[in-house]
Amino acid sequence: MLREISVKGFDIIDSISVAFSPGLNIITGETGAGKSLIVEAIQQLLGARASSSMVKSGYPKAQIVGVFDLPEREELIRLLEENGIEIGDELIILKEITNTGKSSLRINGTVVPASVVREIGSYLVNVFSQLENSEVISPEYQLDIIDSFGKLFELRKTFNNTFLEWKSLKEKKAEIESRIQNRFQELDFLNYQIDELKRAKLVENEDEILKEEEGRLLNLERLKKDVEESYIILYEDEDSVVSRLSKASQMLLSLESIDSQLGNLGRELENQEILISELARTLRSYVNKLREIDSSALEELEARLHFLSDLKRKYRAKSVNELIEILKGLETRKEELEKIEEESGNLDSLIENAYNRLKEIGRELSEKRIETAWRLSRYLEEELRELGMPNVRVELKVNQMEEPISTGFDSVTFLIATVPDEPLKNVEDVVSGGELSRISLAIKSLLRDVELFPTLIFDEIDIGIGGKTAIAVGKKIYELSKKTQVIDITHLPQVAVFADVHMCVQKSIDENGKVEIEVRVLEGEEKVMEISRMLTGQIMESTLINAKELINYVERLKEGITSEV
Repeated sequence: MLREISVKGFDIIDSISVAFSPGLNIITGETGAGKSLIVEAIQQLLGARASSSMVKSGYPKAQIVGVFDLPEREELIRLLEENGIEIGDELIILKEITNTGKSSLRINGTVVPASVVREIGSYLVNVFSQLENSEVISPEYQLDIIDSFGKLFELRKTFNNTFLEWKSLKEKKAEIESRIQNRFQELDFLNYQIDELKRAKLVENEDEILKEEEGRLLNLERLKKDVEESYIILYEDEDSVVSRLSKASQMLLSLESIDSQLGNLGRELENQEILISELARTLRSYVNKLREIDSSALEELEARLHFLSDLKRKYRAKSVNELIEILKGLETRKEELEKIEEESGNLDSLIENAYNRLKEIGRELSEKRIETAWRLSRYLEEELRELGMPNVRVELKVNQMEEPISTGFDSVTFLIATVPDEPLKNVEDVVSGGELSRISLAIKSLLRDVELFPTLIFDEIDIGIGGKTAIAVGKKIYELSKKTQVIDITHLPQVAVFADVHMCVQKSIDENGKVEIEVRVLEGEEKVMEISRMLTGQIMESTLINAKELINYVERLKEGITSEV
C-alpha cells in the first residue's frame, strides 16, 4: 500500500504531500489542476524515464519521496535481499531529478538502478490509463489471466520445470552432435599431438636433470683436473692423506700398552683411513666416467634441451612435467570423443522421456485452460455488460502450438465484438481506449478473489462514459478497493461518490503569476460541493440537491457491497 508521497520542485508543483488510505482514494479537480502530476510522480518512483523538463523552473532538482508498506511477497523480499536493500516494515523510495536531466533512485537509502526499481515497483503499484492498457492486448497477459482465474500456476510451474529439463537435454544433445561432426578432425589432431608427445619419450623432471648435466659438460676439463688431483692428494701421493692416516694410526696403536686410550684413537684413525680410501675410489670412478664421455655428448644434450624447449613453447608448458600432464589430458579427451556416440544414444531416450512427460502435463494444462477460457469469457461478458457494453461478445481462444514454450503448448487470442452484427475480431483491432480501460477493470474485478494485487491506480479510465455506466464503473472500482488499495483520478461524479477518501487538487495563481498546487481532503459539505461542480460545472442549489441525492444513493450501494464482502 502507498501510504504517502511528497513532491518538491516537480513540473508546476512547489511542494505537496499527499497521504493515502486503504480502500478507495478518489482524486478530482478542474482540468489542468495537476491531478495527473500525482500519477506521474508515482511513476517516477517506480523507475519511469526522467528528463530535465520535469524540474520546476528555479529549482536545482525535483525530489519525490514515496512511503510504501512492504507487501508480504517472497519474490519481492528475495529481490530486495539480492540488491542489498534493508528490509523493514516499509519501503521508502526517493527519486531525484536534476535540472541537467540526471536522476537517481534510492530505496531505504540504497542506490538502486532504474531497471531494478521497475521490477520492485511491479509488486507495489499497477497504473492504468486509457493510454496505458497495452497489457490487455498482450498474448502473454491473456494467458496469465486464464491461468490466474483457473488457479493453474502450480501446474504451469510443473510444466516449466519439465520444459527446462527437456530443453537442457536437447541443448546437450545438440552440443554432442556438433562435437560428433567435428570429432574426426579433432581426433586426427589429437592423435598427432599424442603421437608427438609419446615419441618425445618424456621423463619426469627431465629438463631439470639435463640442465644440471649441461652444467657438468660445460666444465668437463675442469672437473677432470680438479677431481683427479683430489684423488691423488687423498690416495696416490707418497705423502697422501691415506698413507699419513695409516702411519698415525700405527704409531698410536703401538702406544696402546702405555695408554689404552691411544689405542682406541688409533683404531678410530684406521676406520677413517678406510672411509677416505672408499671416497678416493669413488672419485677415481667419477674421473674414469668423465674420461669415457664422448666429445659429442654436449652437442647431443643441448639438442635434446632445444627439442624440449620447442615442445614446451608449442604446447604452452613451463616444464616437462607439464607436458606429461598435457599428454594425459589429450589421452582423456580422446577417450571422451571415442565414447561420444554412446553418450548421444543415451540422451535420445532421456529426451524422449522428458518430452512424453511434457506432452502429458501440457495436455492436462491445455484442457484446463480451454475450460477456464470458456468460463472466463462468459464472466467477462457479464462484467462488461454491467460496464456499459450491452452487446459485447468475448472469446478467449486457446490455440495449440506444435512446439512447446516455457508456459505450455498454448497461445491465447482475445477476440471481441461490441455490436451484434459484427464478427469476433482481435481486441486490439476493435475497442477504443475507454473500452480497453473497462476491459482491464472487468478483468481485475474477476481476478480480485484469486490474485494478490498491488496498489491499483486508475488515471481517468472513465473518460467517455456517463449515466448508469459511470455508476457501474464506480461500483466495480469500489468492489476492487475492498481487496486492495485503489487510487482513482476521475472526472465523473458517479465514480467520485464511491470514495472512502476524496481528495481535490486545486491550482491557484497569485498576483505575481506564481502557481500553487494544493491537495485537500474533502468531507461533508465540501464533498457535496465538489460533486455538485462535477455534475454541471457550477454550484447551484439544484445541483447541490442532485449531488446529495447521488451521494445518498451510492452510500446505500456501498453498504450492500460492504455487507457482501
